[in-house]
Amino acid sequence: MALLFELVSECGGRREDAEVFARHFDDFEWALPDGSAGRCDVRFSRDVDGNWWCFVYPGGVSTSGVVSEGEARRMSELGGLLYGRLMTAPPFRYARVGVEVEEFATISELSSADGKYHLPEHGVVLSQEVWERIGRPPGFTRFNEGHCWRPYNGEMYSRPSRRV
Repeated sequence: MALLFELVSECGGRREDAEVFARHFDDFEWALPDGSAGRCDVRFSRDVDGNWWCFVYPGGVSTSGVVSEGEARRMSELGGLLYGRLMTAPPFRYARVGVEVEEFATISELSSADGKYHLPEHGVVLSQEVWERIGRPPGFTRFNEGHCWRPYNGEMYSRPSRRV
């Protein structure tokens, strides 16, 4: 099973909005200080709530998840570049970068009937409208005009535990 590093964004109920968002990242070329480079591929799909998602996949990154400290560092640097590109993206409702963050929560899953929010601890970007809609959860700072976020902490490598 592949474990993909990606940027995912929920763009609302109009396919055209997801297509415009996708064009912002399609063929986006990236380069890291270690000399590695690649470009991004995109696709989009509709979720169970009828909203459109855009998926951005940077090529040249491990498809096995975070398998080493070096790979965690590379993914974290690339994550910073993706968030930088996201700052100038066309309108979107929320987004996140990481390993296997595909459709991390539909709009109906962000908050529940009990008023609790179900959000990642870091790296999630919300539009001002979504942030207010789900009750202004704490821990968010300004991302860009119209969006706030819980800052991205990068990817972490966890050494496999040894069996005795």
